[in-house]
Amino acid sequence: MEILSSYSKGEPSPASGRMFTHSYETGDLILRSLARNVFDLFMDKTMLDFTIYPSILLLEREVVGIVASLMGGDENTTGSFTYGGTESIILAVKAARDKFRSSNPGVIPEIIIPYTGHPAFIKASRYLGLKPVLAKVNFDTMKVDIDNVSELITKNTAIIVGSAPNYPYGSIDDIKGLSELALDYNIWLHVDACLGGFTLPFLRDLGEEIPEFTFKLEGVSSISVDLHKYGYAPKGSSIILYRDRSLRRYQIFTYAGWPGYPLVNTTILSTRSAGPLAASWAILKYLGYNGYMNMTRKILKAKRDIIRDLNNLGLKIIGKPEASIVAFAAEDTNISVVSLELKNGGGVYSSIQGLSI
Repeated sequence: MEILSSYSKGEPSPASGRMFTHSYETGDLILRSLARNVFDLFMDKTMLDFTIYPSILLLEREVVGIVASLMGGDENTTGSFTYGGTESIILAVKAARDKFRSSNPGVIPEIIIPYTGHPAFIKASRYLGLKPVLAKVNFDTMKVDIDNVSELITKNTAIIVGSAPNYPYGSIDDIKGLSELALDYNIWLHVDACLGGFTLPFLRDLGEEIPEFTFKLEGVSSISVDLHKYGYAPKGSSIILYRDRSLRRYQIFTYAGWPGYPLVNTTILSTRSAGPLAASWAILKYLGYNGYMNMTRKILKAKRDIIRDLNNLGLKIIGKPEASIVAFAAEDTNISVVSLELKNGGGVYSSIQGLSI
C-alpha cells in the first residue's frame, strides 16, 4: 500500500469533483459505497460462461433492458454489456462489416465517419480491415455535413456513423438525416451515444430541445451507450444495443473445433469480471429515473452558468453545445499559459496538453 501510494502521489483524486473528463463524480457517498460493495460481491465471478453464474445473465438482461428503453427500443431490441465505449463501437463495426460481407464477399467495406467522430471508429477500422472515409463538418454547428455524407456513399459503404453528441464540441449530429440516408441506401447506421446516452433523454425531459437520435428513427441499426460516464458506474461499463437480434448475431463469436469446451463469446473479451456489470445494475436501481433527472438538472445548471460566464469573458462558444460538453476559444490567448495560470491558482484538472489546470 505504501508503494502504491508513492506511485500515485500527486495524481488527482477521481472523487475530487475537480476534473474534466475521466471522472464523473456525483458526490453521493452512498452511491460510491454501494458500487464498491456490489463490485466486490461479483468481482471473482466470470462473465465467460453464463451457465455457471446464471445471475450474471439476469443482470445483463435487466441492464440492457433499462438502457434500451432510454434509447427508444422495443421488445425486439437487444444488446450486450461491454468493458467500455471502444469495445461497444468495435462490436458494432464488426457486426456491420460481417453483415455487409455476407452479401458482398471479397469487397473491402467502407465506414463513413464525421471528422468529429471518436477515434475508436478509426481504431475499429484498422482492427477489422475497413476503409475509413471522413465526412466534413459544418463549422457553424459542428455537426456532420449530411450532403457530404451522401456524396461519400458508394456501393462499398458498410456503415455510417453519427455522434450524439460528438466529444470535442457537444453537438448532436443530424441523426434523422443520417437515418434517411441509411434507409435510402440500405446501409447500417451506428449512433455513438457513449457520452450522451445518460444525459440527452433527461435533458429533453427538462425541456431542452434535443433532436431525435434513438431507435425511434427507423434507419438506426445500433447505439453505444457508456454507463461509466453519466451513468456513474465503475470504469469499464458500457452497452452496445441493436435494433433486433438478427443484427446482434453478427457480433457473436463461436468455435467448437478444438478439444476443449465450445467457446461462445458475445463480446470481444472472454474472461472478465462481473463486478462492473453488477455495480452498474445496482447504480441504475439506486438512482432510478428521478435520480438521473436530479443529476442532469445539476449538469444543465452548471452548463448554463459556464456558458454565461464564458460569454461575459468575451470568449467564443464553438458549435452548438446541446449536451454536457462546452468548447470555447479565444484567438489572442495561449491555452498553455491559461493552463499554467489556473494550475498555479489551484484550479481544476484537465487533459489539455497533459497539463493540470
